[in-house]
Formats: sequence, C-alpha cells, structure tokens
Amino acid sequence: MAKIGLVNGKARHAKDAEIACAIEAARDRPPGQPRVFMGVLNEYGELYRYLTLAGPSQERYLQSLMRDMGLCNEWEAGVLRRLGTL
Repeated sequence: MAKIGLVNGKARHAKDAEIACAIEAARDRPPGQPRVFMGVLNEYGELYRYLTLAGPSQERYLQSLMRDMGLCNEWEAGVLRRLGTL
C-alpha cells in the first residue's frame, strides 16, 4: 500500500487538500511494479509531501489529476517529482 507523509517544517501547497484527494484517488488504481517514490513541491519549490505509489498506472493517473488541477502539464513536472523506485 502507498505511504504518504509530510516533511516537518515545510509549508503546504495552497491546494494541498485537492492534492491529497488526488493522491488517494491514484492509490485506488490497480497496483503494479515497481513502486514509485514521489515528492510534491509547495509554491516555494520545497518538497513538503512524499508518497509511494504502486506502479506506473497509479503514477500516470496522479499526473493526469495534477494536470486537470493545472499543477503540471505534459512537458513540465510542475509540483510532482519522481524521486526513485523501490
């Protein structure tokens, strides 16, 4: 199951409630491999939230939800950062 957490002392993004909902929706997608470790940036470019997703299907779905919110696009990562695979 995906893990989600906040980085202590970092300001949350203004749309954090929507971002958290998008993460939960992505977690409901079918799991796969490898697990993906991701970060979410606030408006200051600081990593404030981290999460793991169970495979590329969940990652792509989260990216599409972030695009719908205007937080990233097909050419730029926006607030999402892929930090590695597990």
